[in-house]
Amino acid sequence: MEIVILFGGVDAGGLVITAHGIRRIPPFGPEILHELRAVNNLVRVGREFGDVATRLSGQALAQIGKATGTTGASVVFADGDDVVYCGNGRPPIPFPHGGNVQVELQAA
Repeated sequence: MEIVILFGGVDAGGLVITAHGIRRIPPFGPEILHELRAVNNLVRVGREFGDVATRLSGQALAQIGKATGTTGASVVFADGDDVVYCGNGRPPIPFPHGGNVQVELQAA
C-alpha cells in the first residue's frame, strides 16, 4: 500500500511511503492544497457534506497520483493542527485534535 503525506505549508512538500521505502516530494501547487483544505473543512462541518467531500477528495487523489506516480495511494494531509485522511475507497476522515487516533489503513 502507498501512502502520501502532504503538509499544508507553502513550501513543506511531502513524503511518499511505499513497500520499497520513503521518498520526499516537492510542494504541490495551490490548487491541490485548496482542494484538500476544502475536504478537511467539509468533513469537520458534518456528515451532510460527506458526499461533496468524498468527490472532492477523489479529484485531489487523482491529481496527486499523477504528480507522484502512485496508483491508489491514500493521502494524509496535515495543515497546522488539522489532519485529514483520504483514500482506500472510504470517505475522508478527520483526525481529532489532541486525541489518540486509530485508523485502519488496510485496503477495503
